[in-house]
Amino acid sequence: MAELDLEQLVADLSFREGAAAGIAASPLEDNLALRFFDNLRRVALESMDRAAAAGATPTVFVLSDRTARLDARAVDGTASRITDINLRTPSDWEGKLIFTAPHGTGGWAIGLPGGSVDAAIDLLEEKGFGHLPVAIVYPQTRALSCYEEGGTSEARPMNLDLPAHSKPVTIADIFDVLEDVRRNSLLTPQIGPPGFWADGPGYEPGAEAERQIQWIVAAQLRSNFRPLMIDTEQITPLGRIDIVMTDPAPAEGSPLHPAVIELKALKSKSHGGAAFAQSKNVKAVLKGMRQAKSYREMKEAQYSVLGCFDMRNNKTDILSVELCIMARDRYFQDDRVEAFVFPVYGTSDDAQEEFAAAAAAAAR
Repeated sequence: MAELDLEQLVADLSFREGAAAGIAASPLEDNLALRFFDNLRRVALESMDRAAAAGATPTVFVLSDRTARLDARAVDGTASRITDINLRTPSDWEGKLIFTAPHGTGGWAIGLPGGSVDAAIDLLEEKGFGHLPVAIVYPQTRALSCYEEGGTSEARPMNLDLPAHSKPVTIADIFDVLEDVRRNSLLTPQIGPPGFWADGPGYEPGAEAERQIQWIVAAQLRSNFRPLMIDTEQITPLGRIDIVMTDPAPAEGSPLHPAVIELKALKSKSHGGAAFAQSKNVKAVLKGMRQAKSYREMKEAQYSVLGCFDMRNNKTDILSVELCIMARDRYFQDDRVEAFVFPVYGTSDDAQEEFAAAAAAAAR
């Protein structure tokens, strides 16, 4: 295919205006519960980086819908204030039921009933707080379990890691975090967040699937590359960058922005069940490649990564499509820019087929 065809595609108005269907433009701050979970993850990590977890008892954090003091004392009149959780060691907050505001850095605490998460959730329901967003920190296993609709909801939680060590910023380490998101947070409907699939076997994504990808990726990047700032949907003259990594105190000669990351969702169907043309997925990849190059140059970032989360039922090698090969040759002119595809599945059987094929290839 001639170079002119690629030029025409890039110049196409629908292409430039975003008909390529990438990640939806919905700021994280729109959802108070998600903001609470992300803040609390940061607070817990800052505390755990100060000292190792002392005990095995988890902590239940509850997002108050009035004030933390009123809600906590409605549960137990002896509730006491706890402040600056991020500046303290885990032993100061482990084993408690804590009502807090969205920032998560402090609140009002009572002892965890019987040292049991289940008993705490039952108590919240009994007192009329079963609907409030709940985040459970498991210090010993460094895990965070998030219930957006409350601990009594039938919806399964979103689970995030609280890594013990920060990673260096390299293309390989960014890939590892995105692959971890794929395997541990999105791989199948049984693993993915609530509502990620409207119809998993039919490969119809949920209404918020693209936004959920962005939120989980950003949260895991913050966990793994601390103390870097991870900003989402930064608006620039060239467009909206999905994720920008910023070093708040760069060493001399080090980049202010270690990396920028673009995210695309590849689909067989739109939410609602309408067929999603393969050509739109190809355009999404082409747009992402152009953005990866342009945004890195504009931000003077060290690296740029395009991460495509493949929600199609037929997972062809989209990076081998001729237009994508041509775009790579044009936009990826050194080893500081890379594109990856991360398959996710609407059924467990489909995921098992991937692993079986990988095992067979490894045995050869």
